[in-house]
Amino acid sequence: VRKVAGAYRVNLALQYLSESLIVFGTSVAISIALIYTTFPLLKDFLQLDFELSLLSSRHFWLLLFIVWLMGGILSGFYPALVLTSMKPTLVLKGNFKNTSGNQWLRKSLVVFQVALSLGLAVSVLIISQQIGHMRGRNLGVRKDNVLVVHGPKVKDESYLSNLETFKRTVESIPTVEHMSTVSSLVGEVTGAGRDFGIENGVSQFLRIIRVEDDFDKVMELPTVAGTTFSREMIA
Repeated sequence: VRKVAGAYRVNLALQYLSESLIVFGTSVAISIALIYTTFPLLKDFLQLDFELSLLSSRHFWLLLFIVWLMGGILSGFYPALVLTSMKPTLVLKGNFKNTSGNQWLRKSLVVFQVALSLGLAVSVLIISQQIGHMRGRNLGVRKDNVLVVHGPKVKDESYLSNLETFKRTVESIPTVEHMSTVSSLVGEVTGAGRDFGIENGVSQFLRIIRVEDDFDKVMELPTVAGTTFSREMIA
């Protein structure tokens, strides 16, 4: 109708592109709002304590602006190109017919959108199952009801005696089942380790965690072979 009234093709193209940018920008704003509102639920679901620091980065907002600009232009480019190329006299007379090329392109876009939606749905399902698998898998160590107390980073000559006093004090608490000391927590990367020789002269570097007796009881570690650590054992 605007073209019949004398609107130029450039003005119509700018209108389509502007509408596409507005719709795409609204979608981005809604997505950011949903991320902020559902982030606490995600932390509770994953049982992890982490912050959403990405949104405070200038590089992120610059990348988001580029994505919004390119996405809005690309999504509005096809309607602006096709609709503005139609001849209004033929359309109003009913003589306008879609060419086979236009129909093939539209069908391809529809198939692509449906495939993309199905791919996103399957990805969400797989991620949900993987998270459930990680949360429910038996790691071979006890995580519940284990209290971790970090020791001082600077140690002097009184450290060992103070540590023994602290251990006896904690072990005297009725609700404490076992207590032990460890150089680093299970799962953390430690720099201590050594090479162990295996067959054919090939060595394997294994990381070492220094522990005391009762560590296997604290973490409920099963003993595959041999005996566990004991204070009666002589090094």
